[in-house]
Amino acid sequence: MLHIILLILKIIGIILLCLFLLLLALALAVLFVPVRYSAQGKKGAPLRDIHVKGSVSWLLHLVHLGVVYADGEPDLKLRVFGIPIWKSKDGGDLEDRPDHPAKNKPKEEPVSGVSSEAQFQKSDEPGPQEEPDESRLPEEPEPNGSSPQEEPDEPGLQEEKDKPRLPEEPKTDAYTIGDEDTDSDRDEETGLFGRIAGWFGRLYRGFCRFVEGIKSFWRRLRDVKTEFDRYWQWLTKDATKLAFTFCRGEVIRFLRDLAPKKYDVFLRFGTGDPASTGQLLGAVAVLYPFTKGRLRITPEFQDKILEGQFRLSGRMRVCKAVAAGFRIFRNKNVRAAYKAWQEK
Repeated sequence: MLHIILLILKIIGIILLCLFLLLLALALAVLFVPVRYSAQGKKGAPLRDIHVKGSVSWLLHLVHLGVVYADGEPDLKLRVFGIPIWKSKDGGDLEDRPDHPAKNKPKEEPVSGVSSEAQFQKSDEPGPQEEPDESRLPEEPEPNGSSPQEEPDEPGLQEEKDKPRLPEEPKTDAYTIGDEDTDSDRDEETGLFGRIAGWFGRLYRGFCRFVEGIKSFWRRLRDVKTEFDRYWQWLTKDATKLAFTFCRGEVIRFLRDLAPKKYDVFLRFGTGDPASTGQLLGAVAVLYPFTKGRLRITPEFQDKILEGQFRLSGRMRVCKAVAAGFRIFRNKNVRAAYKAWQEK
């Protein structure tokens, strides 16, 4: 029994060791196997005649990403083990595909022995009429013309209704007739003073809002100045300056590793004006010492043209990016600058 348990544990250990070695090999491959990239393009004489093709691959094209730009539309394809996994263009709409359900849907056929016109006439024939429901019909009024809910009026009330009403005399007050002019003068004085008081009230409220706006703007400006002083104090520290210098060096080193190792550029251009063409040629000629003969330029002083082609390739290792990030993280000046940033 103990021998069987030990054998099972041995098998489990071997499986776990194989999985660990597989993960370790995958991690080492990701870190040290370079990611290769290449691109080539061509620009013709027409303005929109641009064709660019590029690819990014890893581990002998085990993972391959292809990019094609033509006729103003990009096309991307991702392959793993040579099997297409994803592509930006699906080849048209889904309804246009032959395997779409709408394409394979059977057409409806008319009933055998009956033409379509006969079916149409048959559908237009009126069906059997339904008998009206007597419960839904409106109730007919009674012969005497009175509603069953109305009750006859009493004799006394009927006589009061039949009596003619005399017109009412307008009510007049003696004191209001004599004081009409005094009330109108008082209303005019009250309206004038009210308008003046309202105008001064609106002016006072507008002035108060203006003063509050000035105070609020001044407070915001003071807060911005305080924040700027804090940032400037943090930027002028020695640890921050040294941290920026160290990070800049690491980024430049990484970009050098990322830059293409092989490239070839051919350019033929002309503006139609010999003077401006010569000025552009002089500006581009500054790059000649750094290209080592890989940049070829042919100026056209009489024609207006822009065409050319290029080809480049390079590689990048993930381990260098990880090493640069680790060195930045372990740098004491970077740590001190980050701590000062949190404390500010």
